[in-house]
Amino acid sequence: MNTKTLLSLSFAAVAVAANAQYNSMNHIQPDGANLIGTPGFGVMQVFPDFPDFSGTVVDDFVSAGIVNKVGVAFEIGNPSLNFANIQGWRVSYWNSAAGAAGSGADLTGNTVATELVATSRVTYTELFGTGAFGRAFKAEMDVTHNTGAGVKWIGMAPVLEFTNNGQTFILSATNPALLGNGTANNSVGVNPLDGFGLGASIPVNTNAAYAVNSVPEPATMIALGAGLAALAARRRK
Repeated sequence: MNTKTLLSLSFAAVAVAANAQYNSMNHIQPDGANLIGTPGFGVMQVFPDFPDFSGTVVDDFVSAGIVNKVGVAFEIGNPSLNFANIQGWRVSYWNSAAGAAGSGADLTGNTVATELVATSRVTYTELFGTGAFGRAFKAEMDVTHNTGAGVKWIGMAPVLEFTNNGQTFILSATNPALLGNGTANNSVGVNPLDGFGLGASIPVNTNAAYAVNSVPEPATMIALGAGLAALAARRRK
């Protein structure tokens, strides 16, 4: 087997991984049947008009290097509204929950990667009508976020005005089979400016309703292919 063939196989592996949705973490069943309102601190919101009350819930997963798709299940506190008032989604990653707690009102501090994803790039699916806090939706978006490989903490939050929309809340997963490769029941609520008076970091002890798909960085696959080619050459000798 020559180097070209091995490199082709390596890139094929990347393509297969990219098509396997949510291989890094999936806490959301398609119909949302495994979801409940997050007990305790479950807000997820970035408020330009009330920044002290911006926050989200972060949860850990194991990244392969590049995150290319994310999803989240959430409830909108005002059941008469939907996602029309959301201005975009702040998607951020940290090396620790403590880093997220110090991320500031826009959830961008201490990040290993972050992006404000335009709402035009988001696909919404209504999961169910009025729940514990309002109407529930799933938001999914294709992204390209270089987080590096290893354990990372993801936090997502819609950007919207409290005055026009009220609060939004992340949901929790109840099905252990969907945990992916993170750690169970260790999500943490973060409110960096402590507007709620609960501290910047609040243990929630649930599984936040995130879904994450990641693939290895192309350079990693090239190095792997080169290594396999060298091994094949040595065997031929």
